[in-house]
Amino acid sequence: MTSAIVSASIDDAFPVAGVDNDSQGFRDNFNVIKTGLATAASEITDLQTNAARTDQNNDFDGNLISNAVTSRVYGSAYQTTITTNSNVNLNDGEYQQLQINNNCILTFINWPQEDQYGKIRLELRSDGISQKEVTFSTESAGVVKYEIGALLTKTTGAHRNAKVGSATSTEFSFPTGNITSGAFEAANFLYGTGLIGSVSISTVAALGAANATTTVAPVQINYSDITVGSEVVVVMAASIASVNNGDPVTLANTTGLTGINNSTEYYAFKDGGNIKLSSTAGSYTAITAATGTYTGGTQAATFPLTANANRVTLSSAIASSMYVNMPITFTGTGFGGISAGTYYVHSIIDSTGIRLKDISGTLITLTAASGTLAIQPRTVLVTSFISQAVTAATNLTLTVNSPILPEQKLVLDADNAKVQIIEAWKQPSPNVGSPNIVYVKYVGEFG
Repeated sequence: MTSAIVSASIDDAFPVAGVDNDSQGFRDNFNVIKTGLATAASEITDLQTNAARTDQNNDFDGNLISNAVTSRVYGSAYQTTITTNSNVNLNDGEYQQLQINNNCILTFINWPQEDQYGKIRLELRSDGISQKEVTFSTESAGVVKYEIGALLTKTTGAHRNAKVGSATSTEFSFPTGNITSGAFEAANFLYGTGLIGSVSISTVAALGAANATTTVAPVQINYSDITVGSEVVVVMAASIASVNNGDPVTLANTTGLTGINNSTEYYAFKDGGNIKLSSTAGSYTAITAATGTYTGGTQAATFPLTANANRVTLSSAIASSMYVNMPITFTGTGFGGISAGTYYVHSIIDSTGIRLKDISGTLITLTAASGTLAIQPRTVLVTSFISQAVTAATNLTLTVNSPILPEQKLVLDADNAKVQIIEAWKQPSPNVGSPNIVYVKYVGEFG
């Protein structure tokens, strides 16, 4: 920077020797000198405050150093002993030597701001008494990602089940015949899921060969009258023992009435041997707008989800390993309202019974029949992960790879002459406030 000190305006020929000089000249020169000294003081203070020094530590406060050639520039180091879950503070040093006295979680903190890159190397050893386990996390709900090793298992055409709200578990499934190598096993880490962070397999269920053998029609119970007023009561002509409160119901005929009709699905709540119609399933909400006098005679009320209504019976007990929304593919000759093709699980009745829906979510209405439709063998994985929103996905490719850090944790040898080295770095992000994504790489064990 150019100095702002002005010296050219000093009259260096003043005063003139042997002449009676005007005092104004003295004042002008003194004023220029005074101003120059004040400017010099300000510039010197700025230099003392902001310029780099060779005799003390320097903090560049995030300012950029560019187009520089460096020599003998070294990283700082730090040593400490860890006895419980602890932070790894990047401000402590680029190379940190940690003795681990107990199993613990190490959390990286003080990464640089979102659009900047930062890294750290850890040298880890046990206390020399026993093995120690170390897992890693990062600040502000960030995500730690690990190096992927050699491919162990792979499948294509996988379906991911959606969850309501924030979830820590979901199901994946795929045709068993799509597995191209190896086998999926509990405790494996699953890649290709589209979810944030590590996804581990909790359980694996191989749904073997099975057939759909019988179908059951919806439950129908006759009614003889409908009374309206402050609520709608359907007078039943037969037992409703199989009906549960909140079961959906449609009425075959509502002649003479307005405010209800035979094309709307209502919800049944028991009232002695009769049912009251509700506009909601979870709790009774009376329908109060209906008027008129019912003149339709004895008719049938249809209950699509009561007892075994719309049941597809399977030849083996595989339904308990299925999940709602799971694709299910049939081959063979159709019967009872189902045919060859892909449906989705609407609900699970018991270990051998399910209901089906189409891709839009509409329940498949069945008729009573029997036959044989072969079910495509399918593998179901139940997984766990950090809390997050989970949406549905199809045609995923899933893999299991040999972990560089077994089970995403580091096991330190009881011999503390052996050290293990970890590198971690933060992914730069242009989005202010976005969670940190931190990559962790296992460098190796040395002894």
